[in-house]
Amino acid sequence: MGLGRKSAWLGIAQVIELALQVLLPVLLVRHLTVEDFGSYRLLWLIAGTAATMLPMAMPDVLAVMLPSASVTRRRSLVAWSVLYMAVAGVTAGLICGLGLFLASNSLGLSALLLPAATFTSLWMFGVLLDYLPLADERPEWQAKVVICLAAFRAVAAGWAAFHFGQAEPVFWALVLTAAAKACLLLYYTQSQHSVLQAMPLRADLVEQWRRALPLGISGLLFGLRRQVDQWIVAAMFSVTLFASFSLAAVFGPLVFMARRAVSGVLLPTMSRLHTAGDIDALIETNHRANLAVAFIAFPVLAFIWCFGEPIYTLIYTDIYLDAVPVMRVLTIVWLVQVVDMNGLVLLFNKNGYVARINLPLLVLSAVLSAAGGLMFGIIGAAFGTVVSIVVERWLIVRCLASHLGISALAMQPWLDLVQRFSLCWVLGLLARALFEVLKGGCSVIVCISISALVAGAVYLGLCKLLGWFPKSLSIEGGYR
Repeated sequence: MGLGRKSAWLGIAQVIELALQVLLPVLLVRHLTVEDFGSYRLLWLIAGTAATMLPMAMPDVLAVMLPSASVTRRRSLVAWSVLYMAVAGVTAGLICGLGLFLASNSLGLSALLLPAATFTSLWMFGVLLDYLPLADERPEWQAKVVICLAAFRAVAAGWAAFHFGQAEPVFWALVLTAAAKACLLLYYTQSQHSVLQAMPLRADLVEQWRRALPLGISGLLFGLRRQVDQWIVAAMFSVTLFASFSLAAVFGPLVFMARRAVSGVLLPTMSRLHTAGDIDALIETNHRANLAVAFIAFPVLAFIWCFGEPIYTLIYTDIYLDAVPVMRVLTIVWLVQVVDMNGLVLLFNKNGYVARINLPLLVLSAVLSAAGGLMFGIIGAAFGTVVSIVVERWLIVRCLASHLGISALAMQPWLDLVQRFSLCWVLGLLARALFEVLKGGCSVIVCISISALVAGAVYLGLCKLLGWFPKSLSIEGGYR
């Protein structure tokens, strides 16, 4: 199977996963009280923050280290990764449990302490399954797992909310899905790498840690920067407004998943190009990968931005309409994240630089979010995230351009990205105008569907005419 088809399979799987992630809150907001749903989102924030702090990029660097490693060394690296993530899982569960214990008196979360801590621990361990098959260049296997686990999670948690109407059974359902993922990870590592027979070498752990540490510090600071606005909203506003603010970011994983579907598949190939010294092909591959992500993400983000009110009313009810203006501000973040530089940062060993800039960016984000929240409410709390991500991308582009001795304009196909962005937003606005014309004569969902189909057909037709469809992949030469 070629890289293009592998990427497409993983992309489809992750779109399905995103759809199910969106569907689950649809069920929860209709069967949980506003307070219970807010507590559920707060528990996810606690769990997510603990998980952000601990992996330290140990799973990430496998995509760079495994492709060129011998069988014995691959087995050793995977064994160390499993052991590390097991320790990280236990630690994450303890952190989550301690956080809930300290907050239980004021927020009434004591009943959720055990399931939340157990889920966090198992979920943290299972994170390795999101990286290892891609490092093994088996995205088709990864795609099947993504779909099955996402469907299991949505069905189990949705049934628990529908049947019991409380947050605690929902979290026990999530524990079951996390346990299933952990078991799949153990099966995969044994069947593909025979980790039970491995003799992990200390030198492999040292080398993996040496590569991962700068990237891990950077990822930790970036993760905290991504979550600091939610912590500020949780501290400054009611649980209902926090729930709305958290729902504003529900479409954020779209860009991350599209990027992983393309960049995750390409990273081993980019590593080989870098080893061979073919820097031109490496940069061109990154360009085309980002254009492929833009091809998927731009029209969807434009549609969501233009249809914010009807989409959130239809999906989450009008109780959570406060999320719409926040979502529109956060769209700037998601657009900037289409330009993926992580692979180049890793290959050119600029992880230390990214780690150094992330600490001041974290402080900047926290200050701006707190000030924005005081002055403008929950929409202002998103300002810090927007400013920090824009500054971060600008600094990284300048750093890589300086390292390669080329201009910042040559680092990315900026004009092509702007052209695609402009077309998508024009079509999104025209689709919204069509919706306003149609909405008096049919239901909201039918009007949204018709508008989306018309805009989508026009978009695909124009992309075909302009030659904007993603091009095929060549293993050794990047995109053709």
